[in-house]
Amino acid sequence: MPKNLMNRRNFIRGACTVLPLPFIEASLPRKARAEGGVPGRMITIFNPHGPANESWFPKEYGTGFKLSPTLQSLEHHRKELTVFSGLCHPQYPATAGHSIASRMLTGVVGDPKLETNYASPIKSISMDQVAANSIGQDTRFPSLQVSCQEGSGVPGRSVTMSFNANGVALPSVRSPLDLFNRLFVPEDSRSASAAKERHAARTSVLDTVLGQMKSLEKNLGHEDRQRIADYQDSVRQVEQQLQRDYAWSKKDKPAISSEGLELEPKTRTDWVHTMNDIMVLAMRTDSTRVLSMMNGVEVDLYKWTDCGVNKHHHGLQHHNGNPDNLASLQRVDANKINSLSRFCDKLAEVDVPGGNLLEHTMIWYGHGMNNGSGFKNGRGAHGTRDQAHLLLGGSKLGLKHGEHRKYTSSETPLCSLWVSMLNGLGCPVEKFADGEGPLSGIS
Repeated sequence: MPKNLMNRRNFIRGACTVLPLPFIEASLPRKARAEGGVPGRMITIFNPHGPANESWFPKEYGTGFKLSPTLQSLEHHRKELTVFSGLCHPQYPATAGHSIASRMLTGVVGDPKLETNYASPIKSISMDQVAANSIGQDTRFPSLQVSCQEGSGVPGRSVTMSFNANGVALPSVRSPLDLFNRLFVPEDSRSASAAKERHAARTSVLDTVLGQMKSLEKNLGHEDRQRIADYQDSVRQVEQQLQRDYAWSKKDKPAISSEGLELEPKTRTDWVHTMNDIMVLAMRTDSTRVLSMMNGVEVDLYKWTDCGVNKHHHGLQHHNGNPDNLASLQRVDANKINSLSRFCDKLAEVDVPGGNLLEHTMIWYGHGMNNGSGFKNGRGAHGTRDQAHLLLGGSKLGLKHGEHRKYTSSETPLCSLWVSMLNGLGCPVEKFADGEGPLSGIS
């Protein structure tokens, strides 16, 4: 081997120690603005497992439907609400169950190894990151991820839904206090100085890496040169992100008081409420326009005693058709929907030109699993068909609401909804994963 060639293993290890290698699709538009010049916003909310079906799905379809018992607290948001029946990722294994969280927003197909391949063997980007690359580049945080567990998890048990175009998981924040500090607490002089030093050090490392790769190129074959070119593109994107972060570090954060926020919540319900309140503040101050949230993780062992249920969430999924278990599961489902309604209330209270913040923010709220049989309660199976999904807000972004819409699971991919949402934000994507076009009837 020529002396000036670095050992490949050492080269990758050395570079990856420093670089997460995100890729930003520069061809996407910079902004999406709705009526009155207000930028569009998007929130995705994942719930583990599935609801008690017969209490969740409305019996009627179209505009004249009556909200189900579980969804009743959303009645006053009916004009900003669409209920879906029948959507799913139809090319996923029907029994993938708990492994599906990491694929919800990527829609990756053609790879059944959900337990071992984190996001994608083809480096698929999640749809929230497509949005972030388009509408998030003018905000301090292009996107934010929150979850009831910190980090990114492991393959098959993800605690994030967000992945960049290299298939790298974007870690979630669990602590409301950490999220609030990140968004609104000013850096002191010592922190600012440290940030400047980190920026200089990282820039120096990037220059070194680019220089090393340039010296390698003349000794490589065609395929290796292409790999190096792809890697250089990633390094340049990291460099741009570092410059962007450093520029923002010199700008003041919004002055927001933490008064009234329960930054160290004791229950899951209080955690959701506090995170929702901070998310409203983040959107209101335009600190970010893209947020993803996991209300729980698969195989969730939390006991919902805060709504009178003394059995862990995962155990309720294996209800076996037992009426008491189903009643407890429905109570948990309704408690979550009450929190969602409260969140929508908070967004609707924020006035913006031409309406309110809810009307300019689209919210997907859904589940990765169906633990019943079709739309019936069944006996607690862990299937991936006929999932329970809602779409709220975004009427000023072109979304049409006020219906219960039924689709056929084997024919209508959830990714078609992702296309519609991205289009509503001004991202002119024609397809996403197996979604060959926008979802009919909602825009």
